[in-house]
Amino acid sequence: MVPATAEDLRREHLRRALALLGGLLLVVLLAGWIYKTSVDPINARRAFEQGARQFEEDQYQDAILSLSGAINLKADFADAYRVRGKAHYAMLDLEDAIRDFSAALRLRPSDADTLADRALAYLGQSDYKDAEEDAARAIQLNPKLPRAYNFRGVALRARGDARGALADFDRAAELLPSIDNYFQRGATYQMLGQHRKAIADFTAVIEMDPGRADPYFARAKSYRAVGDYKAAHDDLSEATRKDQDHVRTLNLR
Repeated sequence: MVPATAEDLRREHLRRALALLGGLLLVVLLAGWIYKTSVDPINARRAFEQGARQFEEDQYQDAILSLSGAINLKADFADAYRVRGKAHYAMLDLEDAIRDFSAALRLRPSDADTLADRALAYLGQSDYKDAEEDAARAIQLNPKLPRAYNFRGVALRARGDARGALADFDRAAELLPSIDNYFQRGATYQMLGQHRKAIADFTAVIEMDPGRADPYFARAKSYRAVGDYKAAHDDLSEATRKDQDHVRTLNLR
């Protein structure tokens, strides 16, 4: 056996020291990774909650920044994509809204609410085919989602199927007797020449929100169609007055 030289011993000590240093570095890196993976979701949740609050307060640009921070910390944060998409939609950034809703749907393909959100964004782009498909899928997943029927009705009417649209608006109004559901159904009745039913729906809208001008304009058209010219004239006068009041209010702001 050849005796170990001083050089051999020095190299062995160096090898062992490097092995120990490498082990320590690996432990430090592993600890850092564990810490990051435990802290990032917490910080992502905080950023999401801040962004959601900002969205509710109509601070859309700030909301987008906060939600982007949440997504950077947690790439599979479906709720953050969805709310950021809603903020983009509120700012009329339809392409970005659709991109975020699509990202959320890749993570949660069976989310009826997000499908309805994307359907609305497609309607904003006059992409009625995709809007109809998303709304139909949302209805399959949640048959009691009123806005999905509303959005599909708008898409069907735009594609020339007024009777199919009317069936959807009937269902939407049944599930949720809201201003928009009544107005959309009234507009569809009007398109089909069913003016007395249209008058009833526009009257319901006026009772729910007397300050709006558009149902008066719409109802005047149907009153004229059924030969009630005095009622049509009265509605046009009221609509014009409300329109002017609205303009004056905006000028005072």
